[in-house]
Amino acid sequence: MSIAMSGTVGEKISIAVGVVATIIVAAVALRLALPQMKTYRESIATRDALRATNEEQSAALAELRRNQERFRTDDEFVIKVARENRKLFPGEILFTFPTPEE
Repeated sequence: MSIAMSGTVGEKISIAVGVVATIIVAAVALRLALPQMKTYRESIATRDALRATNEEQSAALAELRRNQERFRTDDEFVIKVARENRKLFPGEILFTFPTPEE
């Protein structure tokens, strides 16, 4: 007798029902897990984007703090920034020359 032929009909039905039940449970579990996995992946992507933004903002904040300290301590820096923004000392005259458009 082969393995497939051994056992009673009731045993074969029980095995078949067990296999079908296992497949159904696995399908339901997979159906429930897939949306969770998608949400998890989206959460990870959002987290990574927020971390990158946080790093950029931290760098910008550090630059602002450096400039703030320079404004307090470096007179030449203050004058340079003022000149870049077309600010004048009292009594100065600003000459602007047109630039040829290319």
